Amino acid sequence: MLSTSLSLLDELRTTTDGECWEKFVRLYTPVLGAWANRLGLSSSDAEDLLQDVFALLVQKIGLYQPCEQGRFRDWLRVVLTNRFRERIRKRTPELASVDPIDTRGDDPLAAFWEKEYQQLVVARALEFLRDRFEERVWRAFWLTTVEGRSTMDVADELRMSVGAVYVARSRVLTKLRREFEGFLE
Repeated sequence: MLSTSLSLLDELRTTTDGECWEKFVRLYTPVLGAWANRLGLSSSDAEDLLQDVFALLVQKIGLYQPCEQGRFRDWLRVVLTNRFRERIRKRTPELASVDPIDTRGDDPLAAFWEKEYQQLVVARALEFLRDRFEERVWRAFWLTTVEGRSTMDVADELRMSVGAVYVARSRVLTKLRREFEGFLE
């Protein structure tokens, strides 16, 4: 399961470091974009909504309390959904008493949302790491971990020992865990 790094959230709360916010935005844009598209927005409306959400997060990230509000991704989804609702109500005041999103009961797509979230964040995290490794090390990792090929086949293809393939995979996974501690549990 993936969760958002509490250390990253602490850093976002206390820093003016643009690099930290850039990392956060790069990680979460695909996730928020997918959620915005699920709301039926055009691509330009989805982009506008994401800009609103990120601007709001700069102000409100310090309000998130994991002990009280649960997982960050759930809180983030609430922020996006509420911002969407506000935008709908501003455009169509007669809908002020109507909720455009049905939130009654359990979300039958919760497992789908969770899997999509995990895939998007892991894919983005891997993009961050790709250029930090030699091509052979990355390929050994990718072929065994992502494509699920056997270590023996990969060793033969890359002309490496089986042990070297294990070491290469371990190096990438260790860096992934270290860089994105808390995102990957």
